[in-house]
Amino acid sequence: MVWKITTDELLARYKAGERNFAGVELLRIIGEMGERDGVDGQITGLEGADLRGINLRGANLEDVDLSGANLTGADLFGAYLGGAGLVKTILKRC
Repeated sequence: MVWKITTDELLARYKAGERNFAGVELLRIIGEMGERDGVDGQITGLEGADLRGINLRGANLEDVDLSGANLTGADLFGAYLGGAGLVKTILKRC
């Protein structure tokens, strides 16, 4: 099942204790100043985030900047990461 949220909403829900974001698709944030994009049009907001133990199984993370994020123990099975920023991202098992 695909459902769409912004990076801000994902972070708020993660902070509140939610870990299951299976099938999520992250949306670009469009405001008065236009899209909040990073390098090469990547979706920003998760760079450097602590997302240990998150379930992103089957998620569409295309063009999402996860640079420097901590994804230790994350479930990324079947997640699409085409064009994602993964520089210095921590991707290890628990």
